Amino acid sequence: MMIFERNRFRLTARATFICLVLGILSTSLAGFLTFTSKVPRVADPPSRKTEAIVVLTGGSERLITGLDLLNAGWAQKMFVSGVPNAVDVRTLLAVVKRDVEELYDGQVE
Repeated sequence: MMIFERNRFRLTARATFICLVLGILSTSLAGFLTFTSKVPRVADPPSRKTEAIVVLTGGSERLITGLDLLNAGWAQKMFVSGVPNAVDVRTLLAVVKRDVEELYDGQVE
C-alpha cells in the first residue's frame, strides 16, 4: 500500500508543478501580449514648433531626418552632437548629399 501512496503523491506533486509552471507561463504571455497591444505603432507627429532640433550622431539617416524637419519649418536651428571639432557643416552635409548653400547657411551647427 505504501508504494501506491508514494507513487500517487509523486504523480500529484508533478501534476501540481506542471500546472503551476503552465499558469505562470500563460500569465506571463497574457501580460506580454497586453503590453504589446498598447504600444503605439506609429509615433505622433510633433504638435508644435520648437527652438532647435538636436540630432545625435550615429548614422546618416538621423541627420537626414533632422534636415527634413528643418526644411519643414519645425525649428530655426539644428544642432548635431557628438561630432569632432575638425568636422565642419559642409562635411556633414556632403555625407548626406545636401547643398550647403541650399538652405542651411547658419541653421546647422
